[in-house]
Amino acid sequence: LSQPALHGVTGRKGFTRELTEALAMLARLRRIVGAGPDSRDSRGAGREEPSWHVVDLCTGKGFLATLVAVLFPHFVVTAVDRRDGSYMPHYEAAGVTNLRYAQLDVLAPSFASELGGLIDAEGGGARRTVVLGMHLCGLLSLRAVGLLQALPTVAAVVLAPCCLPGQHRAEDTPPDVFKALGHEAKYDRWCA
Repeated sequence: LSQPALHGVTGRKGFTRELTEALAMLARLRRIVGAGPDSRDSRGAGREEPSWHVVDLCTGKGFLATLVAVLFPHFVVTAVDRRDGSYMPHYEAAGVTNLRYAQLDVLAPSFASELGGLIDAEGGGARRTVVLGMHLCGLLSLRAVGLLQALPTVAAVVLAPCCLPGQHRAEDTPPDVFKALGHEAKYDRWCA
């Protein structure tokens, strides 16, 4: 991660906060894919996890996607964001060859089918897919969860919702969210 080609990932204000949040996402990912201390057999020997496809939605500068690609070099990682790819780190120059960037708009009506095409192109049925969503504001969280129904190869979604959708978008939000009193209670219902 210290290579100059990845300076956009590690040389940022808020690096410690970003790392802490990413480590929580990685802990959940490890449980899902069967890697790490929880993946030992009865003799204490590690099991080799199968190859997975990990999709990092709304990746921003690609911090979480980069960590996944470095820690799981035999996984295929796709970083998705609507911004132009020129903002992304120089992965190949850093030797990170298992990470791809896809410029997609998560809120576009065609998003699930476009992502499904990318997943199929990366080994579709041969790999199970985990979708990661860190800091997904409002409706972005609902779109991430919707991928479980829309795409059969998506085995899990690891989601750290950021903020609630505005009450003006109540028609797109589970109805009991705004019935709660207090912001914390609303957020708890949103997460549930």
